[in-house]
Amino acid sequence: MSEPAVERLVARYREAEPRMRDLPFYNDSLSIEPVGFREWEGHRLGILITPWFINLILLPGERDDWSAVEQGDQSDWHLPSETVRFTANRSEDDEEVFLAAPVFTNVIGVPDHEAAKNIAAQVLQSLLAKPGSEEAAPGHAVSRRDLFRGRLKKGG
Repeated sequence: MSEPAVERLVARYREAEPRMRDLPFYNDSLSIEPVGFREWEGHRLGILITPWFINLILLPGERDDWSAVEQGDQSDWHLPSETVRFTANRSEDDEEVFLAAPVFTNVIGVPDHEAAKNIAAQVLQSLLAKPGSEEAAPGHAVSRRDLFRGRLKKGG
């Protein structure tokens, strides 16, 4: 992983994990893992899997100043395939900000970590596909129902 901002994000959730284990939607089959983080328009975009959610994450780039962003602020970001509403999250020390958009707020039905990684890869591919491209074609659309029924392309 070797990306400091992503490593700090993962560390934050690993620290929180013991407090989350008693949640009714905590899935013991999943672990905390960042998936597919990449540069996108000067920011870092990827998906974070945890045993209690799967979220699309947007981290500030080197030139971003998100110091005025408050906890809970919402903003719409125009990804290639659709507009996504993100919510701001601040670290307890108020030093770091990241934006999150839910992919799944309840992961109890995700059968295992490999399935979660496939879901993350498919969602990211779908969101970043340019309209009219092969990845955005109707045959490649990803629905939550299909994800849970195991209709994912393996390794997608």
